Amino acid sequence: MRGRFVLKIQNKQKQKNKRQKMKKHIVSSLVVMFMALSFNVYGTEGDFIDPNLEVVKFNVWASVCPNNQADLVTVWVPWRTPALGFLMGNEPQGSSVAPDQFRIITVGDWRYLCVNPSGTVPMWLGELKASSNPQRGNRICWPLQIEACKPFALSDFVVVIKSSDPANWLSFSLAIGNYAPEIVGIYWGADQVKGTADDVTRTSGVSTLPVNELYYVGLGVAGGAENQANLNAIRDYVNANNSPTAPFTITCSVEVKQSGNIVAKMTRALPFRGDTNSSLTISKNSCCVSVKVNGRSGQYYYLQSAPNLSPPVQWTELPTPPILAGESFPIDKSSPQKYFRARQ
Repeated sequence: MRGRFVLKIQNKQKQKNKRQKMKKHIVSSLVVMFMALSFNVYGTEGDFIDPNLEVVKFNVWASVCPNNQADLVTVWVPWRTPALGFLMGNEPQGSSVAPDQFRIITVGDWRYLCVNPSGTVPMWLGELKASSNPQRGNRICWPLQIEACKPFALSDFVVVIKSSDPANWLSFSLAIGNYAPEIVGIYWGADQVKGTADDVTRTSGVSTLPVNELYYVGLGVAGGAENQANLNAIRDYVNANNSPTAPFTITCSVEVKQSGNIVAKMTRALPFRGDTNSSLTISKNSCCVSVKVNGRSGQYYYLQSAPNLSPPVQWTELPTPPILAGESFPIDKSSPQKYFRARQ
């Protein structure tokens, strides 16, 4: 199932009834497609990490993953390579949403949810393209990065995705399969010391093999489209469920279980409307200055700076991943005077 686009079919009668009700809201041509390669679950609260796992890092983000004509089975390599490079800390994220750039998104858009399941219709970001274009749409995916001193395994993970619309259009749960080129594990070997000669990198193998690090480019969700009418249906459905007071939101949670017990859980949310009420709190002491982002729980914000506020203000994005609401970012005290703001 790794890397494949799977048509979500409800086989149980209860699930079938739910799907029938959903047809009242979505035209029959609006088919939900999934790319089986990531993990996350729903909710925006309740993050938990058992200290016995000795987690060094645990991050889940949202991004836009391309669906390429030449590679419908696995993740497209020109996107996968920079995505894994970022997750492993080897390169910065890209500057824009593009087929060959990995970019963390903090606000969703219906254009991010349009995939061509037949692989015959060129499209990118909700627009039909010329026949020479290799892209066959894109989906929102949830890349993962985790490192722990105590070994764990891919089989310990479960992912659940939910959307806020009444029909829960994008709901999906997944126990991740085997290690793969887009699901990379690193085991620190018998000495359990990172970076020594006995370290093992896993890009294949059964999910029960132990690792200390896991980098996963992400489970993707999208709507299927074969023509302009299908693209319009996706746009209209998302917009109809995206009000100013209740934005359309996809929530994703990663749950790690060992011996039947939850040892780690992380939940993140992607709203389809930016937070206009976010703010910053700047703290200073004898050693350092930090900026704290105040905003929606479980959501990320980009930090920007400007040398002054004289029109037109030239805001520049800080070269860091987006910051989770409630977290702080250190600022170099020796830097010239600057103004900061948070944006989604």
